[in-house]
Order: sequence, then C-alpha cells, then structure tokens
Amino acid sequence: METVFLSAVVTILLIRFFLHLANYPQIGGSGLHIAHMLWGGLLMLVAIILLLAFLGQFTMRMASVVGGIGFGTFIDELGKFITHDNNYFFEPTIALIYIIFVLLFLFLRFLERRRVLSEQEYLENALELIKGVILDSREIDQKRQAQNLLEKCDQADPVTASLQHLLQSISVSAPFDENIFAQVKQRVRRWYQKFFHNPWFSWGIVVFFIGLSFVGLYRSSDVLSLFFRLDEFTLSYPELGQFASSIASALVVFVGILRLKKHRISGLRFLKDSVLLSIFLTQFFDFYNHQFDALFMLIFNLLVLGVLEYMLSVEQLLPYSKKEYTKV
Repeated sequence: METVFLSAVVTILLIRFFLHLANYPQIGGSGLHIAHMLWGGLLMLVAIILLLAFLGQFTMRMASVVGGIGFGTFIDELGKFITHDNNYFFEPTIALIYIIFVLLFLFLRFLERRRVLSEQEYLENALELIKGVILDSREIDQKRQAQNLLEKCDQADPVTASLQHLLQSISVSAPFDENIFAQVKQRVRRWYQKFFHNPWFSWGIVVFFIGLSFVGLYRSSDVLSLFFRLDEFTLSYPELGQFASSIASALVVFVGILRLKKHRISGLRFLKDSVLLSIFLTQFFDFYNHQFDALFMLIFNLLVLGVLEYMLSVEQLLPYSKKEYTKV
C-alpha cells in the first residue's frame, strides 16, 4: 500500500512538471481532448488484472506500482470534476488530493496497528508467504518470515506442524556461489549486521537525519525569514504548508532518534515515517515553490526510503539472519 501511495505521489509531481515544461499540450487535436485521467483508469485496470490473473509477491509489487501510477494519473485531474468550468488549475485541488492521500495513509496505519494478530491470522499470513516460496524457492526472506510467523502459531495444531514440514522441505533452488544476486544480497546483509551495531554507525544515522531535517527547514527559509519581518508576514498556502510539514517531519525524526537507542525497529519506523511525511506533504509544497529543484530532493528521499525499508526488513528477520541460507 505504501508503494501505491508513493507511485501516485511521484506520478502527480512528474505529470505536473512535464505539463509545465510542455506548456500544457492537448492530445487529440481539434474538438477532442484525451485526458490523462483515462490513462490512469487503464493502468488501474491493468493492476486489477495482474492481481486476479497471476500469483506471487512479484506480481503484487508490480501491481502496486502500476496501480499507484494509474491512481496518481487519475486523481491529478480532480479539479476538472469538482468545478463547473472543468478547471484543471483550480488552486485548492492539490490540497484536496493530498488530504485524500493523508487520510488513506492514516487509515492504512490504523489497520496495521489496531490490534495484535491472532494465531489463526498468523497461520493465514504464513500460508500466503509459503505460496510465494513455492513459486520461487529463491525467496529466502519470505521463507524466514513464514518461519517466524509459524513460531507464533499454536505448535500443537497439526496444520502448523504440516506447514512447518512443508516449509523445511523446500530447498534453495540454486547454490549461492552460482547466483551473483544472492551473493551480493548476502554480503550486504552481513555488512549491515556487522556495522549497524557499532556506536559510530548509529551516530552516523542520527547525524544524517538531523542534517536532513535542517535541509528541509532551510528550503523553507523564505518562510522563516518572514518571522523577523512581522509587518510583511503574508504567506501563501504552499509556503506555509512547506514550513509546517518540515517542522512536523523534524519532530518525527526527533522521536525516531530517541527510540533508536532503546528499540531499533521502532526508531527506524519513526525515521521512515518522517521520510514518508516529507514525500507526501513537504515534497509537494517544495515542488510548488521551487519547481525543478524539488525533483532532486524527491529522488533523494526515495533513495533514503529504500535504504530504511531494507534496514527494517533485516532487523525484523534478525533472529534468523545468523543462520546459513542453505540451512533455512
């Protein structure tokens, strides 16, 4: 679901940037205009077909990207359908789009954190992961996740025992010395486990995110300068939005840093939420205020988010990561 939102946000920003450069061209000639909302609907249809016609985690990832691009392309033209004159440039449109994104994201977080899963739900989730391992026995991480979930199920349940036996019977399809991608993945994981627990590495993360927060605040420095000239204190909503969201992101970073020392996974999740907040809100207002410059910050934030996703995936599997891959 996060991939859907991220793909949608990036799509909206890129569409608006491209239309700005191309001086808002009309596709279809005289009398016709093929709105990009239609392409968004087509992409969402493709995502639905992928989910219904194919199995596996790779298909789900692909569908989330395609569906997110489709949703972003679709909802970008919201202004045309809430104004009587089909005004694409209706100024509150972007604010409404981002409110929709934020509400959907908060709803997702509510679903994730509303309660602890039951043993039956752990069993069902493990079964879904095992399906992916059967389709591709190189999915070592899925195998570990399934094993982790099965350990939380009722060990006296014959279904749990059967699934554990099935999971153990799935062997790695290719030795790691014959699979260069698996070798790289294994080495990166070992490097991470070796250095993350060193104090200097943890301090490096702290310094990096403090610096990232200052960069966000610096990019809204035009807003900060107005505090010293109260007689000229007039802000547009994009300037105020960028400043407020930068402050919010910095506060989440502060909480994440405090949590990082006591509970690594919780701290990383807060840092990840700060980056998501930056992408969902700060990035848009930054794009509105600085245009092309903001694309570089967007790419950088996406790279940071990818690294945090990897760190979280390793930390969540840490009890199993000390085992040899061939013994899983």
